[in-house]
Amino acid sequence: MSSQNQPSSYIVPDSSSTDPQAILPLQTPLRTRIISIAGIQEQTSFSFLPIDGCEYYDPPNDLLITRPPSLQRDKDIPTWEWTQWGANDEFLFSSALCFDCYAKTADPDTGEYVRFKLKMALHVEQGSGAPEEVAGELKQEAEYYVTHLARFQGNHVPKHYGIWTAETTWGGSVVCAMLEYAGIPFKLRGQYDTRQARDAFAALVLDLHRYGVRHGQLVWPHITWHMLWDVKQGIPRVVDFKQACYHFDCSRSLPLCRYDSAPLKLLDCDELVRVGRYLELFGKKPVNEDEEVQEALKVLKRYQDENNGKEGYTVEESLLLQQAWLKRHRQQVQSAPA
Repeated sequence: MSSQNQPSSYIVPDSSSTDPQAILPLQTPLRTRIISIAGIQEQTSFSFLPIDGCEYYDPPNDLLITRPPSLQRDKDIPTWEWTQWGANDEFLFSSALCFDCYAKTADPDTGEYVRFKLKMALHVEQGSGAPEEVAGELKQEAEYYVTHLARFQGNHVPKHYGIWTAETTWGGSVVCAMLEYAGIPFKLRGQYDTRQARDAFAALVLDLHRYGVRHGQLVWPHITWHMLWDVKQGIPRVVDFKQACYHFDCSRSLPLCRYDSAPLKLLDCDELVRVGRYLELFGKKPVNEDEEVQEALKVLKRYQDENNGKEGYTVEESLLLQQAWLKRHRQQVQSAPA
């Protein structure tokens, strides 16, 4: 597997070696990448910033080229303006500058150019205020990608390539988070909006909750910026975890999915409810008349009553069983003769 596909700060041992040092972590060498920033004449050398206990994917050892930046969602910002980000009160923004970026050399196997998303804080040398705050958020999010989101990298969330820094003539001290390109904003009734796509987003958010991750910004209008569709892979992605909660105990009694009713009290989670409403997953049938919901609650209670107190039992176990029952039930309904 190439270095682009796995974190690599460890020596690969020779199978015949008995030297215990052969499997110890390397002291991280100075790693640099050259980035050609749109609107800046000179190329800029960025150095990798190690974070204790964290390993990241390696970007290709190639010139990286950016497009003009945006503030995550807005139109491109002119060079004279974005280079003043954080330098004074007139150009003080509360979010990082975002650059679409690609490697200069195409992948020889696919002929495609590897794409990235760069999130930058400029003028961090001031040591306080918005630049330092945003830089701190970038570093904290990078750490969280390893400590809490590692299992989701490359699928639900983009791969993270770590934090990179540079001393520049155009933006002072710059802190940059480098991530895999994750897709385009998902638009309801847009080109990629299908029933299956909405269901996939619901399953993604539910999966994050299952592992104790609450995004924290899946509210209007932020949800339209943070839910992305990866056109190449045909999968949903979620980005920007700077306000996430990572030991979240979701108190739901039903999974987030489509229902003929709107069982909001049974979902019992404001984030699941908001996402469900945004994706228009709920119907108008009274909850007490929704036979599927009522039976799903019985399945959950029955399993909990039978297994509560047993060694190794968890609430998530019963919720997974309930979700599996719902899936089978719906398949049986669909396959039943009309």
